[in-house]
Amino acid sequence: MTQAAVLDDDSWISKSNWHRIDGMTGSDQDKLSLRYLDEFVGDLTCSAQMLAWGLFPDAKEVTETMGVFNAIRKLGLHEKDTATPDGMLDGIVVVGDGVTPRTAAMFAYRTKGWTCYSVDPIMKVSTDHDKVPWDGVLANVVSVCDKIENIRIRLRKAIVVLVHAHVTIEQAMCAIDATEIIAVLTLPCCNWYGRQEQCFGRQPDLVYDDLSILSVHREVRLWMTRPGKLHAAKLVSLGGCVEKAYKPPVVKDSTVASDFLALVLQQSAPSAPSTVEHMAAFCAQHFQRDWRVGVIGRQDELVHALSRLGFTAIDSIEAEDDISTLTWHVLLDCGNLHRALNRTDKTKCPRGCRRHLVKSANAPKQEVPQSDNAPLGLRHVDLVE
Repeated sequence: MTQAAVLDDDSWISKSNWHRIDGMTGSDQDKLSLRYLDEFVGDLTCSAQMLAWGLFPDAKEVTETMGVFNAIRKLGLHEKDTATPDGMLDGIVVVGDGVTPRTAAMFAYRTKGWTCYSVDPIMKVSTDHDKVPWDGVLANVVSVCDKIENIRIRLRKAIVVLVHAHVTIEQAMCAIDATEIIAVLTLPCCNWYGRQEQCFGRQPDLVYDDLSILSVHREVRLWMTRPGKLHAAKLVSLGGCVEKAYKPPVVKDSTVASDFLALVLQQSAPSAPSTVEHMAAFCAQHFQRDWRVGVIGRQDELVHALSRLGFTAIDSIEAEDDISTLTWHVLLDCGNLHRALNRTDKTKCPRGCRRHLVKSANAPKQEVPQSDNAPLGLRHVDLVE
């Protein structure tokens, strides 16, 4: 298999560092269980209504929600005490629930005394012209169409759930002002395995694969403020759940970083004359002429334009060997990185979307310290046509 073929499969960029303690590897296709679907269809009186509302688009989403609820239920983390709430609510906050409050609705139907918040920037909510069918029916469900970073929820007790959420745990937690956090659960996906490994520096109390979740992303990670090994063992022993243990990643000579660098350098990103002019003018306006400038890929026109403007130390980075010993004040990218990210990031922006730190020479000026000739770290300029 060629290197390009391998890199088309982006699984190498987001792997879990938790491994099954039974030593089993490979596909679990023949071990998957339909028990969550059986329970949803055969046992839950609320399932018909949830399907009628269109909360679940497919069976995979049903099993993900059921798996998350199963973890909280079997550990008894949702059980209420008799303490006086003093006017403050106890809440279950679901981050990244999708276009419908499916997971929050499941908790609302099957728990008592909890207000369930469903937060997602693409969440469907009622407007003056269009009302969602579940609005007002589930009194203890609060749907929020926004990023979790933009809101603040004040609670007495909180359970925080991230189901394939594209945020860090810390981002979610900073939005929740609670007297006590009972538990934090994440079901990571895509490129978020490494970004949801710890909760404020603490590894999860329990990690396992739930073989009743019909998705390749079935790893459940759970943090508890009152961890109990007996409860955790009970959950895993129920069947269909395989406990996992953390193994630090082994750094090899051929690392993910070098693979990604090779992918970046493979990209072809020809730049229009207007782009070259804008980038060169921007550099002349913001950077000192004696700074060392690295240009990703072969961009002869840009190199010539910078030379004409008086830059004296310009390096074209066309191979991995070109970066082994040099340090740059400025690193210029005409689109290689953008194209490489679009091949590896499953959460990539729509086609035509521009993602840059400095968009063009016409963008508002950004202050760049110029009083010190020493390398000031990496400045990344990304211009995409």
